Amino acid sequence: MMDAIEQFLWKTKFTLAAGVLGRADGAFALIDLGPGEMDVSMYTGRGFTFCGVLGFADGQCSVKSEPTMEAMGVMAAAALQFAEVVAARLKNDGGALEWLKRLADLPDHRDN
Repeated sequence: MMDAIEQFLWKTKFTLAAGVLGRADGAFALIDLGPGEMDVSMYTGRGFTFCGVLGFADGQCSVKSEPTMEAMGVMAAAALQFAEVVAARLKNDGGALEWLKRLADLPDHRDN
């Protein structure tokens, strides 16, 4: 049976996804979960533990964290760096214009 993080990753087809490894001192690393091999050997033995995953799909970022305060703090910091990665990818792929067009086409349900 899959745990909550595995379900999170499998239920959505992410354009971009990263695993987050972190330490108690707040240091963290984003690990690309895209195709290819992952090498986390440089983090093993240095106090890094798995904190959660970040994903981007259909113009929205998502997060799934381990249920500890330490992991949630690391994930909050990592989310900012992940947002920068997503923005750079959108800019380089031309996806920013598509995203802005979809945003502009959304219905406005606010009361005037």
